Amino acid sequence: MKDAEVITTAIIARIYFNGNFQKTLTFFEDYPHFDYVLSKSRFSRRLAQLGSTSSKIRISLWNIIKIDLKPKNL
Repeated sequence: MKDAEVITTAIIARIYFNGNFQKTLTFFEDYPHFDYVLSKSRFSRRLAQLGSTSSKIRISLWNIIKIDLKPKNL
C-alpha cells in the first residue's frame, strides 16, 4: 500500500468502522480498492511511521467537516 492508501484506510476506519483497522482491512480485501492490502500489524507500523503527517491530514479533514456541518444563516 502507498502512503496515501494507508492514510485513506485510517480515515475510512474512523468514519465507517469505529476505528477498527482489522474490519477496514478485511473490507478492502473483500472489495478490492487497492492493489495490495497490508496485514493489521504491518498497517499499524506504516501508520505509525507516517506519524504527524497522517495526524495533520486527519485534523484538517475533521475541521473541514465541522465547518461544513455548521448551520448557515439564511
